[in-house]
Amino acid sequence: MARLFLSEDGVFPIVKDCNGNFIEDTPGTDFAISGTVQGEGKLIGVPSIFVRLAGCNLRCRWALPGGGTSACDTSYANDGSGESKWYEIDEVIGLVLNNLGNIKHLVITGGEPLLQKVGLVEFCKKLKAETDIHITIETNGTIEPAELSEYIDLFSVSPKLGNAVVVKSGRQPIYKVQSFIDYVRNNSSQDLQIKFVVSESLEEDKILTFLDSLNGWQSDDIMIMPAGTTNEMLNNTSSSALQIAIKNGWRFTSRLHISLFGDKRKV
Repeated sequence: MARLFLSEDGVFPIVKDCNGNFIEDTPGTDFAISGTVQGEGKLIGVPSIFVRLAGCNLRCRWALPGGGTSACDTSYANDGSGESKWYEIDEVIGLVLNNLGNIKHLVITGGEPLLQKVGLVEFCKKLKAETDIHITIETNGTIEPAELSEYIDLFSVSPKLGNAVVVKSGRQPIYKVQSFIDYVRNNSSQDLQIKFVVSESLEEDKILTFLDSLNGWQSDDIMIMPAGTTNEMLNNTSSSALQIAIKNGWRFTSRLHISLFGDKRKV
């Protein structure tokens, strides 16, 4: 049986274990209930449970206006260090099902989840057999989803361009974003968002060049999100991101979880 390698967040925010018993730890939200809200994109504000997988094939860092940088906000999940560990598929399913309550949305995030595509196929297939849950997967778009595609309701693809310095390999990654677009356009029940994290107006040309290489995307699919892991950083980058979105008829997305919880984990 396949397993999943989860970051120290694991399944969050939760109040029960995989057997339905209450756990001692208080969720990162400080609420006595499971769940939080999606903080980005088309489903911003929607109550959700998150599963965070460990390991990533990129190492990103954004240059900020006026100097300084902003590291990936989940860099602790990128190399699988710390308290990351392997979980049996049924254990992860138990954690999700026992904490859903009235929540109808699950977000699979990372790291880069598609590095564990084999385990995710088994996980999503089993979970869909148990409950009519909406599944979002957040990916950097460098790995094709292949057989996992039929179990995903929203592909959230976030290419890292220009101002994001990918320091793991030292070169620009090769993206497979067209494969996500093609799948969604041939399956009307599923949705797509292509999310660009930007810190300054110079990013606009790089985004336009990238989109010119793709076919079949729609303006409503393009999300422009300011770079930053704190409210202070977002105050410096939101104006440029907002102007790019308005100018091109794309969608601006804030980072609601940072506004609500700051830079806390497991929220």
